[in-house]
Amino acid sequence: MLLAELLEEQNETIEALGDMYENYSLVMVTSYGLSLGANYLRDKMQEIIDREGLPD
Repeated sequence: MLLAELLEEQNETIEALGDMYENYSLVMVTSYGLSLGANYLRDKMQEIIDREGLPD
């Protein structure tokens, strides 16, 4: 997904959630605008590595 598309999606989410969205101007966030945890990113990268049969 291109960054411009991601920004558009985030802006739609911000508009829909209003004050419930924590806007810290981050690129990769949870659905409420909070930063992603290291474990989440590590798990997602491991899924890609396993799926593609790449070495760790």
